Parts: sequence; structure tokens; C-alpha cells
Amino acid sequence: APGRLAELPELPPKLKAHLAAGLTLQGLAVPLLLDGRGKPQPGRWDADIEARLPKALFHALGAAEAAGGAAVTRRLQAECPELFSSADASSLKAWELLSRADAPTTAEPDRAALLSDALAAFLPAVSADASVDLAVLVDAFFAHHARAKRASAPPVDPAPGASPVSEAAERALVQLPLAAVRAADPDNLAPQALSAAGAAAGVDGWSKQQRGAICARLRCYRVLLDKLDFLARPPLPVDPHKAPGPAAASAAAAPAAAAAAAGEGWSRLLREALRQAPSDELLLDAAAWWLLYGNREEELVELASPRLEAFCAAGPPPEGGRRVWAAFLSPAAGEALESWEALAATPEPAGFGEAVSRLSRGYLLPRLLFRRGQYVEA
Repeated sequence: APGRLAELPELPPKLKAHLAAGLTLQGLAVPLLLDGRGKPQPGRWDADIEARLPKALFHALGAAEAAGGAAVTRRLQAECPELFSSADASSLKAWELLSRADAPTTAEPDRAALLSDALAAFLPAVSADASVDLAVLVDAFFAHHARAKRASAPPVDPAPGASPVSEAAERALVQLPLAAVRAADPDNLAPQALSAAGAAAGVDGWSKQQRGAICARLRCYRVLLDKLDFLARPPLPVDPHKAPGPAAASAAAAPAAAAAAAGEGWSRLLREALRQAPSDELLLDAAAWWLLYGNREEELVELASPRLEAFCAAGPPPEGGRRVWAAFLSPAAGEALESWEALAATPEPAGFGEAVSRLSRGYLLPRLLFRRGQYVEA
């Protein structure tokens, strides 16, 4: 039934909504795109229903297989090689590993190993298929990261080491979005459009492919930065009066240690993302705008990237770049980055003009140079 199909975790939100609204047998047999009134458009096929729904069903079949889906996977690859590739088989195996890691009886060392194996299986799948729902994957790993953090709170040691589970989840938080970026924009069309020369040419000079690549690439960055934004928030304070006996002093000291750990955690992961190979210059721009808009200039000038000086010295962005980064930072970015038309219609979020003004006044560059010890240049 369509309602049951809409519960499949591998389905993108748009397709889930379509299924929840009702999908007829005719819609499955002849998957046509619908117009604004819900009428089929002859000759225009709906790629979500035509390809992504069968794959989601395949994954559901595999997950239901008692032996982990191996028999179903072999049969699907043999009978449906165009719809179910080796990357799909790898993804199915990864979901099975994540399911085992989710089991409450799984010990932490085993959970960490399962998460590492799941990441290794997901990376080729994400790299081969730009239609993978990145947010769902990252959420699945992030749930383990959050669980490990809760298990270690309140921190008795002011500088506790990261647990193996947290470390495995953090690798996924960094590596999966960047693999999705490379799949979404293999020809680096978005950086070309948003480069100084491309931005100066104006939005009208960008091709349809470049506009689509910008949206797809920025969606991946938002998945990463949204998680870092969540990690930057310190946990809720613990009432020392409710802490048992000797733990009271540790509970009283926990907020400062937790706040410091939260600040170090997200910035460390951002630095790790910027160090990934191959280098992603547009990620630096996305991170810099995110930090500038969030009033985190001190963290901005600490970023390690040869491109950072150019960003700080660039001045206000051209009209096309301003429109893109405003939509990227919008609270409605999830909808704004779905298509170029949605991006172009998204109003600037409150405070974005002030961020542009701070960049335009040119005071970031002296701060960066001073931070580097270049006092005369600053």
C-alpha cells in the first residue's frame, strides 16, 4: 500500500510525500511527472518513481532477509542489473550493518567496528549515485554519535577522549557529505560558476547544469554544517544538587567543560573536512559564510586553507553569489536548495545583510594576518 511504501527510510522526502498522498497502480506502471494540478504530463517520466522506488523496495526486501539480504542481493543483481547495481548491493549491506549496530545488545567495540564497516560500504554507493538521500545516511550515523555523548555525560574527566563509537560516527559525518558532493558535481561546475570570473559574468551566464550543480552541492554542505551547528550547542546543564554523592562536584564543573568540548568538537570536524583530499575550495566558501553569518569570526580566521585570505579580501559578493549564499544560509535552505527556481525565490534571511557588510568593510583580512603573525601587513 502507498502508506506503507512511504515508511521506507531510503526514500527521499519528495517521494515519501507523493506516496503518502496516494499512488495508483497506473502511476507505478506508467510513472509520469505531474503538473501543478496533479495531472500526468505525457512523455515526461518521473525518475523518482521509475528508479528510486524500485531501489527502495529492493532495500526493504534485503533488510527483511534473515541472513542479511545476501540471497536477495544476488538475485536482484542477476535479474535487474540496470536497476540494482553493485553500488546498490554495497548500500544494502551497509544498511544491514547499521541495523546490527543499532541493536541494544551490541557492545561498544562491536558497534564501533560495525559503524566503520558500514561507512566503508556506503562510501562507494554514495560516490556512484548522486540520488542517495544523504540526510538520512548522516542522521543514521549521527544517532550513534549522540548516543555515545549521552552515555558519557556528565563528564567527570574535563578532557575525556572520544569513544570509538563517536570517532566512527564523526568519520561518517565528514566523509559522506564530501563523497556526495563529488557525485553531485563531478565536473566542478558549481565552483566554476561561483568563481570570481563566473560570478562576475552574472547569473544569466550560468548554464542550467551549473545552476543544478550549485543547488546539489550546497545541499550536501548544509547536511554537514547543520550537524556541526548542532554539535556546537553545549549540552543542558546538570543540577549538582541532584547528582549522587561524590559526583556533585563533577556535575557542578560539567557545564564549563561541556561547553569547551562542544566548541572544540565541531571546529575539529570542520578542520578535518577542509583537510580531506581532493581539496574542496567551495567548501571553504560555504564554511566561511556559515561562520560569518553565525558571528564566529574568530573561528573563521583560524581556518586552515590557502583560499581563506582570498575570501577575507574579496569584499561583497556579486549579485549572483549574494543570492546563492543568502539562500544557503536561509532557515528554509532545505526547500530553497531543491531547485534553482526555489533558490532564486528565497528572500535573504535576517542578518545576512550585516554579514555582507562586515565582509565589505574589510576588517577580516587584518584579523587573519594578525592571527598569522603578519603584524606589519595587518
